[in-house]
Amino acid sequence: MIRPYGGLASARMALRAAGITVLGAVGWAIPAAAATTPFPGCSWPVESTPTSANVLYPDSNSTYWTTPYRVKPGMRIILRGTYPTARYFSIQAYDNNAQPYSVRGVSSSLTDYQITPTTGRNPWSARPGSSARTPRYSITLRSLRSPGSVGSTPTPGNTLPIAAARPTSGAVPKDIGFLMIRVYLPPELNFSAVPLPSFTITMPGSKAVTLPRCGSREGAKKLGSSALGVKILTLLKGKATPPPAPCPPGASGCPPNLQFFVPASGGDIPFPNTTSGYAAAFFTPQSGKVVVIQAKVPTSPFAYNGGESPAPWPRDDIARWQVRYWSLCNYVYAKPFPVVVAPGPNGGTVYGCAADLQVPTTAEGTATVVLSFPADRPSTATAANGIAWLPMSTSNPTTVEQVSLRNMLVNKRFTNSPRAASGTSVADAQQALGAYYPHTAMCDVSTFETGGAAACLGTPPTPVP
Repeated sequence: MIRPYGGLASARMALRAAGITVLGAVGWAIPAAAATTPFPGCSWPVESTPTSANVLYPDSNSTYWTTPYRVKPGMRIILRGTYPTARYFSIQAYDNNAQPYSVRGVSSSLTDYQITPTTGRNPWSARPGSSARTPRYSITLRSLRSPGSVGSTPTPGNTLPIAAARPTSGAVPKDIGFLMIRVYLPPELNFSAVPLPSFTITMPGSKAVTLPRCGSREGAKKLGSSALGVKILTLLKGKATPPPAPCPPGASGCPPNLQFFVPASGGDIPFPNTTSGYAAAFFTPQSGKVVVIQAKVPTSPFAYNGGESPAPWPRDDIARWQVRYWSLCNYVYAKPFPVVVAPGPNGGTVYGCAADLQVPTTAEGTATVVLSFPADRPSTATAANGIAWLPMSTSNPTTVEQVSLRNMLVNKRFTNSPRAASGTSVADAQQALGAYYPHTAMCDVSTFETGGAAACLGTPPTPVP
């Protein structure tokens, strides 16, 4: 059987790519009448969207909201909100270097199913039952550095450390932190309907202040009006000391073209998602050629209530939902590492990402994805033929591209994800992914149209067990 692919699903591929839109006023430029409003002056001023900056390996089926904050002694941040309807939702704090951290064993990240409700039932809960009450949550960020805050004294649920235990120098001052909300696949990709929590700051001896929501598109101007704002905006746009290419394709010791490896983790990429793992392959686009990728893919709740709503997690049955979400995205392998954007039919735009529910998959769990320049798209590369198509970049036609397989929120019983790799080499990726390791090849468009994926791939190598 072939997974449904078309209509709304195919339209999604032409609607989403990650970028940054800055909304609302910020605290360092607030008028005198609002001088008591704590930094940053309003909540969620930065929204990563498909219509602005396109940087740092985005997934076009997601949107992020970010609030920078300035840590003061005894300060607490309290988030109060309702759970969104979406495939995935998380809240993560980052330090001034845009990296996650933990303090006394407490991570700076909470994923949807881990967030305990204050009313109602968490919609990602694996426990049966329902509640007529609106499910709400409250999350507190506070200092966990003092003795006794963790250990013999249990840390309350829904608690995040407000800052790293030992902040280091970075692109912005040490007392700056960032809070980021990630949402993947809400219904109809309508991110404007996602409810964002209120953002309340408390200080010892002072009255709690709930920041107003940012409500305009003048944030970039406000951010650019101060040196600190420029630094924060530069970091959020991925332009603060942009990471160099980690390994030029074809160079000695680097992964060969068209062979998947596991990119090195670490502090090279700002604001990493702590629940994601990646495998990637390089290739150089060529006119008249296609790249074919074929792989067994992990199971995910792509069809659970349309694939755009909470699914019970974690799962104990490995036969279903080995990951919460997977996608295959094609990027330009040059700073600032954008997702490929290419002209689409009827004057539209096509983005180089396909989520699990957008990729036809056989009953055996095999997916076939073809990449080419839009003008070279094979007539047979269609959903009706069980094939997903992604564009190569027409604006950077000679630049190396990187196609990445994203596994997000992996079931602990699923051991064949990129997160299981012990190193970064092709051999490490083969060992970790086993039967799920992708097979790739480049061939002429005519070869693919005549003989399909098999003619291009030939006999796939035997996966490493």
